[in-house]
Amino acid sequence: LTCDRTSINLTASSTTVGTTFTWTGRTAGQNPISVTAPGKYYVTATTANGCSSIDSVTVAQDINKPNLTIATPQVLTCDLKSINLTASSGTPNTTITWTGFAAGQNPVSVNTYGKYYVTATAANGCFKKDSVTVIQNITLPADVQASNDGPLICTKTMVKITGNTTTGNVSYAWTGPGNFSVTTKDANVNTKGTYSLKVTNNANGCYVTTSTTVDQNITPPANVQVSNDGPLTCDNDIVTLQGRSDLGGATYQWTGPGVNNESTATIFVTKPGTYTLLVTNPGNGCFVSTKTEVKEDKKRPDAIINAPAAMPEPLTEDVITAQTVVNATYAWTLTSPDGSWQMIDGDKAATLIYQSGNAGVNGTFELIVTDRGNGCQNTARLTLTAVPATNTMALAAKAPKAPPVEYKTYPNPFVDKAFITFKSPVNGKVTVEIYNALQGHMEKLLFNQQVRSGETYKLTLDGGTLPAGVHFCVIKANGITYTSRLLLVR
Repeated sequence: LTCDRTSINLTASSTTVGTTFTWTGRTAGQNPISVTAPGKYYVTATTANGCSSIDSVTVAQDINKPNLTIATPQVLTCDLKSINLTASSGTPNTTITWTGFAAGQNPVSVNTYGKYYVTATAANGCFKKDSVTVIQNITLPADVQASNDGPLICTKTMVKITGNTTTGNVSYAWTGPGNFSVTTKDANVNTKGTYSLKVTNNANGCYVTTSTTVDQNITPPANVQVSNDGPLTCDNDIVTLQGRSDLGGATYQWTGPGVNNESTATIFVTKPGTYTLLVTNPGNGCFVSTKTEVKEDKKRPDAIINAPAAMPEPLTEDVITAQTVVNATYAWTLTSPDGSWQMIDGDKAATLIYQSGNAGVNGTFELIVTDRGNGCQNTARLTLTAVPATNTMALAAKAPKAPPVEYKTYPNPFVDKAFITFKSPVNGKVTVEIYNALQGHMEKLLFNQQVRSGETYKLTLDGGTLPAGVHFCVIKANGITYTSRLLLVR
């Protein structure tokens, strides 16, 4: 008898014909009989003549259960997603069967936590059941956070990224722009972008990912401009430097000759040179640098009075000129102890018409030339002495003075041509010269020859080759100078 065989038949036999078998406790003639318990069973064989014989048989039983041992399983985690369940038995010829798996499949692989059952079945059909509980640990790191102390700005070129969790025994792994990768809790970065953080529970390999974005603000002030109202001149000894930007709230910083960290948009300087302006965005420290050059023009104009070929005769009109200076103004003054020395015309021009004084008396001319562009001035001085013609002083006292030359200039003002007529009361040499009143030089010699007394001469002045403005017609005859002003208009 076994666990598989719970009943067996007992059968008696005899070679004697007509024998009847009776098993103890059973009906006479019941053969075979079925028994379910181990032990000794007796049977009596009775022949037809009434003779009998007794025998017995022992029924054995084997219902021993096999041994069954289950190895302690590993814990399912995020890293270990499946494990093996293994059972063993010291009983020979034992078959291990896990519930839900094929008989004899041992070990078996499982990936779900819970209770698993196993049966060990021996050759006698007896079996033993047991179970094991598979546990799982997939606890994630708690309260995982990623942050940074950005943004990146011009004055802060490194930003710290930080990871945090309330779970202990974790590891950190950062990745980001440009193949960035570190395994520390904190890291310093200098590139904008999104940085991903993986926080792993070292106990089970479970992890949580999050990210933080590092922003960047490196926008400089827009439309930075700088200007100055120079150059420095004799008229303008202070120059204004003006900085500007479209960014409201921008800060300004100037450096340059005699300037150190002036912090206003507008400053005033008195020295030539290059000035640098730094315009800064206070929100991010980014700046734009630009420069402006302050030039200096304090060159004094030339002031030269052209010395006449000879000293003037007493009490005569004559012309004195200055060297031409482009874009300049002229201012003449005359000083003398003799009031006969006088300026007649051109005291604001390069050509001055004057009357000399009495014989032997000096007249001092002073000229101030002013550059119209920079206001700088220069001066020149010339002293003339009225000198009588040689050996003529006594004669002049005795000889009657020649009558004046009759002359006329017309039209005046003129556009194209002007006409000059003159008549000398005596024979002699006459010169007619045209001077530029502003520039002081002689422009044309219209006439230079002997004339006959009483004869009228007519000259034509072509204005096509002359600049517009004031011109002087100077007629010299009989030791006397006559001047008239002509105005050429366009």
